[in-house]
Amino acid sequence: MAEFSERYFKSQDQYFIMKFFIALLICCASSTIFAQSLSKHNDPKAHPNLTNKTFAQKIAGKPITYYLNHRSVGEIAKLFYKGEFAASDDASTFSVIDSVLTHNKDTHPFYFFLFNQMMKVSDGALAEYVGEISGKYLKEFPCEFVRFADDKIYGVDLKQWGGFAAFNLDGPDAVKSYIDSIEIVVNRDCPKAKETWHKVSKLIEGTEN
Repeated sequence: MAEFSERYFKSQDQYFIMKFFIALLICCASSTIFAQSLSKHNDPKAHPNLTNKTFAQKIAGKPITYYLNHRSVGEIAKLFYKGEFAASDDASTFSVIDSVLTHNKDTHPFYFFLFNQMMKVSDGALAEYVGEISGKYLKEFPCEFVRFADDKIYGVDLKQWGGFAAFNLDGPDAVKSYIDSIEIVVNRDCPKAKETWHKVSKLIEGTEN
């Protein structure tokens, strides 16, 4: 599209406002085309039980629009949040799941929110992958997990997380080694979170209902 000239507008403010709205229209059109190109396995109308049902006005103190307009948040992630993408055993879904391991502090809370919702709707092969990533997440971000778990906005189900994290732990020795490695980090970096972590560790061990 050819660049329009500023001289056609009465003021510079009008010029920039017009540019903003044109950019917004292009963005919306791109999102619509992107959504229409999704696999039938990700069609929210065909698989409504595999879509996000939980929404929030704010996450980590920022309005949800902050994340939905964020350049570092992927289009699939935004569609899943809006209920316009059905989770499936495919690369598009895995891209959203993997993003929970991001070290970008700005987008980390949003991706955790999405992962937590993805966990609620996953089953079969998808559940196995969610279990693998939840185990990695707890090991890499135990203090962040406890902080998010204590925030009602995320609706974290500790029992569900404990069960998923135990998916790929083969035998009591592996479980003990996994829990011990996380406990070292919790004791060192966030000792006030020990009570919550203790609940999770018991759930991973299967010794608490």
